[in-house]
Amino acid sequence: MSLIHKIKTTIGIIKLFRNWPTFFLYYLNFKKDKDVIFRFRNGLKWHVDATKRGFAVISDVWIQKPYKLLSEINNPKVIIDFGAHIGSFSIMAAKKYPDAKVYAFEASKENFETLQKNIKVNNIKNIMSFNFGVSDKNTTLKFFINQKNTILNTFIKTGRPNLLKSYKVKCKKLSTIFNELKINNCDFLKLDIEGFEYRVLRSAEKDNILKNISALAAEIDMASSNFNNTVLLLNKNGFKTKVSGDIISAKK
Repeated sequence: MSLIHKIKTTIGIIKLFRNWPTFFLYYLNFKKDKDVIFRFRNGLKWHVDATKRGFAVISDVWIQKPYKLLSEINNPKVIIDFGAHIGSFSIMAAKKYPDAKVYAFEASKENFETLQKNIKVNNIKNIMSFNFGVSDKNTTLKFFINQKNTILNTFIKTGRPNLLKSYKVKCKKLSTIFNELKINNCDFLKLDIEGFEYRVLRSAEKDNILKNISALAAEIDMASSNFNNTVLLLNKNGFKTKVSGDIISAKK
């Protein structure tokens, strides 16, 4: 991270958080608590497990705006968030588009509990939340919990440190989710599922579901072979893609 980027991020945090001094105490590891409430200047509140860096994703989503493609969608009605974590993107989308239905999916039991707290404390009425994962099959998978950073929980253990705890999680294909929830069209889909993005999209292609998605953004490690594979898959299915760091944005 460059010095200019650090300065811009610091200014962004001060502008965004009402209790920004508290944020920096936790960000710099001077304090660690299980349940902390961070407050935005716009009135939003966030329950966070600060022992596992859960707050970092809030500043990332709201300040860096990796999913800014959503703002290009005219009057979205259906927004889907896979890898909802504690609600940073889902709540942003729900507040910005109060007439939209936001579907938030989070595989982690702990993150899901915090997600529900954040939906409730902010009185959000247009988010439907689900505690299961998305995959390329309808199955049950072992889910590995990162002991130091809840953002990095994953179904893939290989090469990942701090993954000492695991439990079984129910997973569903994208086509199954669309059918069960009677979703005919998704205006915007966000994917941040730690290495499973390409599998999910490849399965959606096979099940002819990508035609029901107007725009999406996926966060995938640029060093992964799945990054270029995802770009190729989306281009083949009629999406125009843009790449910014680890974010692939795609729109028809």
